[in-house]
Amino acid sequence: MKIVLMRHGKPNFDLPSHRRKKVAPADLNQIKQRYDQSLINPNHPASHEAIITARRCNAVLCSDLPRSLTSAKALGLSAIADFNTLFREPDLPHGDRRWPHLSIYNWLIYYRFLWFFGYRHNGESIKLFKRRTRKASELLIQTARDHGSVILVGHGWINHYIARNLLAAGWQGPKSPGRQYWQFGVYTMPQTHQQPP
Repeated sequence: MKIVLMRHGKPNFDLPSHRRKKVAPADLNQIKQRYDQSLINPNHPASHEAIITARRCNAVLCSDLPRSLTSAKALGLSAIADFNTLFREPDLPHGDRRWPHLSIYNWLIYYRFLWFFGYRHNGESIKLFKRRTRKASELLIQTARDHGSVILVGHGWINHYIARNLLAAGWQGPKSPGRQYWQFGVYTMPQTHQQPP
């Protein structure tokens, strides 16, 4: 059995290029919505290795966000078995105030730090996110059992947490599937640990 965790391609709304822009906490939700509605930038295609690895999988799973779905299509994966909210990135919390104004980069660091300690206003708690990643991992494992191999065209954070779940369950592969666009990790279950169908 094989599971490939691949991050989507570079979005046409490139969040890193906006990170120095000064915004209030209340502005973060609108920025997130713009990012979540973005497609991928066709000028930054996947590597040949990523395309070949993706096309060798028998089943395809995606998040329901456009940057994930358009990445799957750019890889030539037309038969998506499922696109699911389970595979979305964590919905990071943020405040409602119109002040102070800091860079998006600073706000992301600040709210990510608070998130690790349980803060969840306007977002998803880390506890709920971890529970969701366990369900996502179970769905991937079941799909790998049914089809022999599966690729998830997902996102950086959730792919990382799914990888941790797979390793804890006895799968073999890299500690992290990679956080760059189009990066991926391949996870396999040793033959001796595979359960009969």
